[in-house]
Amino acid sequence: MHPALIHPAWYAVLWTAALVLPIHAAAAMESPSQPPTTDPAALRLLVETARSGANAFDVTFDRRVVDDHQDGTPERWQMVMDGRGVRLDRFHGSGATAEHPFWHYSRQSGLGTAADEAGLRTSTDTERIGVGALLTELESFLGRDPFREAMGEPYLLNDVMGMLADPGCTIQPEMELRGGHECIVVECTSVDGLGQPYRTMRGFYAPALNYAQLKLEWLGGDGALKNRWISSDFMDVGNGGPAFPLSGLCEVWDPATGRLVSSRKYEVAKNTNGTPMIHFGSTVDSGFLVASKSDGTGASVAAASLAAVGFAYVTVRRRRRHPQTLVL
Repeated sequence: MHPALIHPAWYAVLWTAALVLPIHAAAAMESPSQPPTTDPAALRLLVETARSGANAFDVTFDRRVVDDHQDGTPERWQMVMDGRGVRLDRFHGSGATAEHPFWHYSRQSGLGTAADEAGLRTSTDTERIGVGALLTELESFLGRDPFREAMGEPYLLNDVMGMLADPGCTIQPEMELRGGHECIVVECTSVDGLGQPYRTMRGFYAPALNYAQLKLEWLGGDGALKNRWISSDFMDVGNGGPAFPLSGLCEVWDPATGRLVSSRKYEVAKNTNGTPMIHFGSTVDSGFLVASKSDGTGASVAAASLAAVGFAYVTVRRRRRHPQTLVL
């Protein structure tokens, strides 16, 4: 069309389009959003503040193996944490049995207690009661370490609080989308005596879920995947605390072949009315250990708790001796 034949009104349309179209194109290619902070100390304070909003919970999990490489016997676990301490009970099979292992820590006495296949142990040394190795899988799915929180011990790298305190920690300058949520990406690389990397932990944390963890990866020094924990189906805990995952998957990978070796799935158990078996807040009744070990030779340990929170009366025996009472 000849320029002289263009109606003057069209010039306004064409000029507007020339301005609007590039803006729309730029918006479509907009860079990812920025995290609230890239300073590890500042982010650590944000996470710590969020956790203080809901530091008491009582939750029951169902755990099952989802591959063919290990025993698929189902287990039920119950963890309770409040201002007095933390306790974990593991029920074999589909429900509670008359006897089952448990682990307990009391803030008042500073004592940890374990009653499991290895026998009875009560100690201020958490390594002696075997909590660390047992809970790595569960804790990494939760994104926090309840036993270390209760005991006031330094956090490990499977908890973002430990990662952010490590000198090798960095925060990516851009957020990444995971599970429908924008996440801060935190990386922590450990080096050996020669300064060579041998492990990297990479975690994804959603500010919109009050810094709940959506994924955690453990990579070898060469960047090959060794372990991965994925959390999903989050539930609001109230009081501004991190959202709680109702589902999780824990994977073990062979870094040499890139093959999935084993995986375990966690689901928060459900009540008969379909609601999750989980309770938050300062009113959580832990049903903590009230009568415990025998004399120093070992013997019997008993734990009692309220039926309202699903615990059975439990007795784990080692030797036939009369127990003494130890109030924790």
